[in-house]
Amino acid sequence: MVWADRLVRWHRDRRPGEWAHAGLGPDPAGTVGQAALLVAAALLDTATASGLDEPADGSALLDIPLSAVAALLTGADDEVIGALLDRTRPQLAATAQGLDVLRALWSITADVEDLHQRRRAQRLARTVLAGHQAASMRTGTDPAARLLLRDRMDDLAPWEEARRARAWAAEVTAQAGPGDDR
Repeated sequence: MVWADRLVRWHRDRRPGEWAHAGLGPDPAGTVGQAALLVAAALLDTATASGLDEPADGSALLDIPLSAVAALLTGADDEVIGALLDRTRPQLAATAQGLDVLRALWSITADVEDLHQRRRAQRLARTVLAGHQAASMRTGTDPAARLLLRDRMDDLAPWEEARRARAWAAEVTAQAGPGDDR
C-alpha cells in the first residue's frame, strides 16, 4: 500500500497535466483511492507471483518489474481484475472495505455507473504506471531493461522526504498560531 500510494502521489504532483484530462468522475478522491488500491493489488500480486513477498524487511519488493504490474491492469478483462482483487484481499486486509467496493465495481451485478467508475479507476491506475515508465526512460534508464520499482527510488525517496518536510512545516506553523515567531 505504501509503494502504491507513493507512486500515485508522485505522479499526481509531478505530472498534473495527465490528471487534468483523466476524467475522475463525480468523486475524484474516490477514484484516486480506487486507482491506488488497484496499483497496490497489482504490486502485491506481482510480488507474490515473482516470490518477492517473502523477506521480512520488504527489500525484495523493490525488484518488482513495473511492466508486469502494468500488464495486470492494461487491457485486462473484468474477470482478470476481479480475480486479482480476490487473490490479494487476504494480504490487504487493512483495506478490506475499499477492496470490497472495488470488487463490487467488478462484479457481474455492477450497474452502468459502476462500469463507468471501474473504467475511471483502471484508466488512472494505468496512467500512473505508464507515467512512471515514461519518467524513467527520460532519466536515462536503458529502454530495453526491465523497469523495476527500485529504478523509481531516485524520484520517490527524495519526493517523499520533501513531502514529509512540508507536512511537518505546516504542522509546526499551525501549532505556532498567528504572531508566534518560532
